[in-house]
Amino acid sequence: MKLTATEVDPAKPGEKLRRLNDGQGLYPEITPAGVKWWYCCRKPDTGNAK
Repeated sequence: MKLTATEVDPAKPGEKLRRLNDGQGLYPEITPAGVKWWYCCRKPDTGNAK
Protein backbone atom coordinates (compact mmCIF):
# COMPACT_ATOMS: atom_id res chain seq x y z
CA MET A 1 0.00 0.00 0.00
CA LYS A 2 1.53 3.31 -1.05
CA LEU A 3 1.18 6.35 1.17
CA THR A 4 -0.24 9.45 -0.46
CA ALA A 5 -0.05 13.11 0.51
CA THR A 6 -3.73 13.01 1.48
CA GLU A 7 -2.90 10.39 4.14
CA VAL A 8 0.29 11.96 5.50
CA ASP A 9 -0.46 15.71 5.48
CA PRO A 10 -3.54 15.65 7.73
CA ALA A 11 -2.02 13.08 10.16
CA LYS A 12 -2.22 14.52 13.66
CA PRO A 13 0.43 14.05 16.35
CA GLY A 14 -0.45 11.88 19.33
CA GLU A 15 0.94 11.39 22.80
CA LYS A 16 3.55 8.98 21.42
CA LEU A 17 5.68 8.83 18.29
CA ARG A 18 3.59 7.66 15.33
CA ARG A 19 4.79 5.82 12.23
CA LEU A 20 2.79 5.48 9.03
CA ASN A 21 4.05 2.61 6.91
CA ASP A 22 3.78 2.07 3.17
CA GLY A 23 4.91 -1.57 3.34
CA GLN A 24 8.00 -1.05 1.18
CA GLY A 25 10.40 0.49 3.68
CA LEU A 26 9.48 4.18 3.49
CA TYR A 27 7.73 5.70 6.47
CA PRO A 28 7.14 9.09 8.09
CA GLU A 29 7.45 9.47 11.83
CA ILE A 30 5.19 12.06 13.43
CA THR A 31 6.48 13.34 16.76
CA PRO A 32 4.23 14.52 19.61
CA ALA A 33 5.32 18.07 18.71
CA GLY A 34 3.92 17.58 15.19
CA VAL A 35 7.24 17.32 13.31
CA LYS A 36 7.22 14.85 10.39
CA TRP A 37 10.47 13.04 9.58
CA TRP A 38 10.77 10.65 6.63
CA TYR A 39 12.84 7.48 6.90
CA CYS A 40 13.76 4.61 4.65
CA CYS A 41 14.85 1.27 6.13
CA ARG A 42 16.42 -0.28 3.03
CA LYS A 43 20.12 -0.60 2.34
CA PRO A 44 20.92 0.98 -1.02
CA ASP A 45 23.34 -1.72 -2.19
CA THR A 46 21.32 -4.86 -1.34
CA GLY A 47 17.73 -3.71 -1.00
CA ASN A 48 17.38 -5.75 2.22
CA ALA A 49 15.87 -4.33 5.37
CA LYS A 50 18.32 -3.45 8.12
